[in-house]
Amino acid sequence: MNCFLLNFKVVVIIFIDTSFTYNGISSIDMGVMLVKIDTGMVEQNFGMPRSIITSKIKDVLQPLFYGFEEEPIRFKIIIAKQGEWTTTDRMNICKWLFQNNYRDFISNDDITIIYKCVAIGQPKFYNNANNQGYAEIEFECDAPHAWSPVFVRQFDLSSNTTSITIEVENKSNMDDIYHYPEIEFTLVDDATSFKLVNLQDGGRIFEFTGLEEQETVYINNKTKYIKSDTGLYRLSNLTDKQFFRMVYGINNVEVFGKCLLTIRSQFPIVV
Repeated sequence: MNCFLLNFKVVVIIFIDTSFTYNGISSIDMGVMLVKIDTGMVEQNFGMPRSIITSKIKDVLQPLFYGFEEEPIRFKIIIAKQGEWTTTDRMNICKWLFQNNYRDFISNDDITIIYKCVAIGQPKFYNNANNQGYAEIEFECDAPHAWSPVFVRQFDLSSNTTSITIEVENKSNMDDIYHYPEIEFTLVDDATSFKLVNLQDGGRIFEFTGLEEQETVYINNKTKYIKSDTGLYRLSNLTDKQFFRMVYGINNVEVFGKCLLTIRSQFPIVV
């Protein structure tokens, strides 16, 4: 296990790698690294935090089980640096780590896992008479899971006179939930409609009709947000108000209409 020596204590890394990025800024550029004040095993989050939902009925010994309630991931980091922590160091690191909304935290491990998180609680700074020490900060994530990198697939279907089947993959390792990607399409030539049929999701239809020629429409299927470059609100043009989703694994999707299509996904990951 990698470690380094401060003049008052041996510290050991808490993640596999001692460096990370937060809000797009590397810990290396900030002159700090992840550590653990201990010489034992490395502790890491594993799986997904959750609690069971039950209720009891009088005179019935076995409680009724209703499922699970997931909780956002929380984790603490300890950061240290070689030498003295100057006032400027502390101010710059506070500016870096204490954001007002969720930012990407990425540990430089073997695979890219992204935690969307924000600092919470009361952080602590521990130092000695020489201003050598470490800071302890707790973070809370936006979900009970981590995230994959962003995957973008683009399809030029401008010659699609009838229909064409494309293949898109739900790369999450959570096989019991749907993924709702972001979709943007631009109609080509005289096309005024757009339709996706997910053959792996029971033929579920995602369709817009009555659009303008060469119109561009963006849809966030998770938040149900729709934006058109015409400035018109297009929810009424969405058939049955049914948004697009992907099942676990490979999804074969039939596309109707001449268009340029972009599918953007960031998948939930449990490690």
